[in-house]
Amino acid sequence: MAYLAEFKEGVQGGWFEVGTITVDPPSIAAGATANVDITVSGAAVGDVIFVMPPSDLEGDLKVLGASVVAANTVRIGLKNEGSVAVDGVSKEWGYLLFHKA
Repeated sequence: MAYLAEFKEGVQGGWFEVGTITVDPPSIAAGATANVDITVSGAAVGDVIFVMPPSDLEGDLKVLGASVVAANTVRIGLKNEGSVAVDGVSKEWGYLLFHKA
């Protein structure tokens, strides 16, 4: 579910959205990175997104960042900093999406 708020202060203005997404990380080899593409309705290239993984994210998985790569598509970069492969479980993550006006 997403919650919207609008603000008009500043140079560009825009609005932000706070919500949750389901992320299912693939199996990532030790020391490797992987991308996960997630659908976020209304996301547009140029918008800024921050993702918040759950506190019980598996093993040594670390979030490298997230960006809107196409309409309605957010790409999350993950790295396995451990010494064994990690296959993450599907979980709810939080996000904050800033829609530029």
